[in-house]
Amino acid sequence: MKLKYLSALLLSLTVFTSAAQPWNTARTSYYSIDTALQDIRQIYKLLCPTGCGHITIKAGGISNNAQAKYLRARETEISYDPEWMGYLARTYGESVPFAILAHELGHHIDFNTSSYNQMTDWQQELSADAWAGCALALGNMGTIGFEQAMRYSIAISPSKTHPGWQKRNSAIRGGYWRCR
Repeated sequence: MKLKYLSALLLSLTVFTSAAQPWNTARTSYYSIDTALQDIRQIYKLLCPTGCGHITIKAGGISNNAQAKYLRARETEISYDPEWMGYLARTYGESVPFAILAHELGHHIDFNTSSYNQMTDWQQELSADAWAGCALALGNMGTIGFEQAMRYSIAISPSKTHPGWQKRNSAIRGGYWRCR
């Protein structure tokens, strides 16, 4: 029990921002570090109810994307572009940045499994997408906004490291229904 609260405390104490940003309560031009922290805390509670390590959130340092960086066992840094996340929230809905952070936290969960190093790049991404779908289900949110964002602005075509929209959409829905 103490470990769970210690993880939550560490999560709340290790927030870094690349630059000071003005507060925007409408959340229409950017996705603030405060909002990201609120979302990641909720996602952490949904996907890791007994704790799953330490997450640090960093606003900035990446353009038009979000990423999870393995630091060491049970410790990950998640970086995101606040302007891009704000655009996605404004265009596709508030659940999209939530789902993206859940995807990144899914990478954190997977980093700490024994099978992670045997997974291909595509398998890693599809697993993280399934975690995002799961978080949306557990948070009583739909997948439509995230699916639309994936289809129209994030995962249009497959690449060496990321599958295309159709495979990712299937993984999102699979995770959603697994946790519903």
